[in-house]
Amino acid sequence: MRRPYLPLALFVAFLLAAPSFAADEKKDQSSGAQADTDKCFIEMAAIGNKFEAQLSQAAAQQASDQQVKDFAQKMADDHKNAEQQYQQVAEKLGVNIPNELPQIKQRKLDAIKSLQGADFDKAYIAHEVAYHQQVLDAIDSTLVPNAKNAELKALIVKVRPAFVGHHEHAKQIQSKLGKAA
Repeated sequence: MRRPYLPLALFVAFLLAAPSFAADEKKDQSSGAQADTDKCFIEMAAIGNKFEAQLSQAAAQQASDQQVKDFAQKMADDHKNAEQQYQQVAEKLGVNIPNELPQIKQRKLDAIKSLQGADFDKAYIAHEVAYHQQVLDAIDSTLVPNAKNAELKALIVKVRPAFVGHHEHAKQIQSKLGKAA
């Protein structure tokens, strides 16, 4: 059974690439430049997926609030399942996916994981709310309007409702926990 959230994390990291994508798009409209941008998106998406999978896996074990644990487990499962799709797309585009997180991502992961109890719960959920909002903004303002590859654009459109659902769920939990300071 194919889950609608499998490609979800593919676009989480697109947010990180969105500003450079727009700049690259203006500099060079050639198909080679577009192919390079698509490759960059896949690589960055894979990195974003690894980060989200690791953070959510930690949250599923470390959270003190049951709603946070349940949400984190869903995120961990969704991102783990997305990994296979990354591999397929990466192979198709000839992209090597890094095995390790970049240092900046690893430091952020370690910083959140170092928290405990309610502080951890609030920081994790605050991250998820902000992250999903940023991805939705990037999808709407950059990715859909600028995607040239029809398959990529269709996938972006297909996964957007999942991002909305995750964002709304995280906001509901956040309102019950209170916002992180």
